[in-house]
Amino acid sequence: QLQKRVTPVVTTAHVIRGAKIMRMAARALGNLPDLKEYDRDISRFTSALQNNSWDAKSGYYSYVMHDSTGHATGFYKDPVSGENFNMGLDGAYPLIAGMCTDHQQEILLDKIFSPKHMWSPSGITVVDQSAPYYRIDGYWNGAVWMPHQWFVWKAMLDMNRSDLAYQIAAKGLDVYKRETDASYYTFEHFLAASGRGAGWHQFSGLSTPVLSWFAAYYKTGTITPGFETWISRQSFNNDYSSYRADLSFDEATLPHQRALLAGMNPAFEYRAQFNGKPVVIKRMGKGVLQLTLPATNKPGTLIISPEQ
Repeated sequence: QLQKRVTPVVTTAHVIRGAKIMRMAARALGNLPDLKEYDRDISRFTSALQNNSWDAKSGYYSYVMHDSTGHATGFYKDPVSGENFNMGLDGAYPLIAGMCTDHQQEILLDKIFSPKHMWSPSGITVVDQSAPYYRIDGYWNGAVWMPHQWFVWKAMLDMNRSDLAYQIAAKGLDVYKRETDASYYTFEHFLAASGRGAGWHQFSGLSTPVLSWFAAYYKTGTITPGFETWISRQSFNNDYSSYRADLSFDEATLPHQRALLAGMNPAFEYRAQFNGKPVVIKRMGKGVLQLTLPATNKPGTLIISPEQ
């Protein structure tokens, strides 16, 4: 019965990310007067989270309590232990919004990928395993959800952490395949400790993140950026050995390196250029390339071609 007094983090973080995506869409469509409205929302909600929600002691963004007039009064704590009651993925969602400081980003990455905290044998469990209220048999608590892992995966590409992005995707594919092979069900979520499916067993819509991971790493002709890269025009040649795209970026964030995955013809070695300058490439199996785009928000043309 706290709906009128307590606000979560995930909703505000999604609004920020949504506003940044809509801002890129407005620019692409030429609706430039709309940019100021999105900028106001991004600034207002970012300030609200940073000023009222960041809990340096726990290393998470907290649920926020409010008084009868709607003003923030402090963090919502676990009534039993007194610990922050938002130790988990909800408390890390500002990372997906791209609004954290470098220090906060470092802390939250450690939380997500540490086996002591959110990284479980089955992927990212949505409540910190070190929290006093963690349990292994909850619906949300103690579970791994593919859609929420998809949001973290996309954010890792924005942060040029292709290694962590692949860690998420590979684990998700393995867990999903193992359960589907065993039961032929498309479960709603998965138990963090065992990897077995749970919840409703015909939740086919939640297989979409898994299909996206498979396409990104195993399907030739698939291009996958994070949230902050806008592809306005793209084309492959007939045998998928050359690719050309016009890219722009999220100007609501400061310029930084971003990653892009490209599923090319595996028969060739490749080079890439953005606006005529070399782009760093790391090759994965099956012809998939990990590209590091330069630290810029200026639009330009990406070209991938076979080595001569």
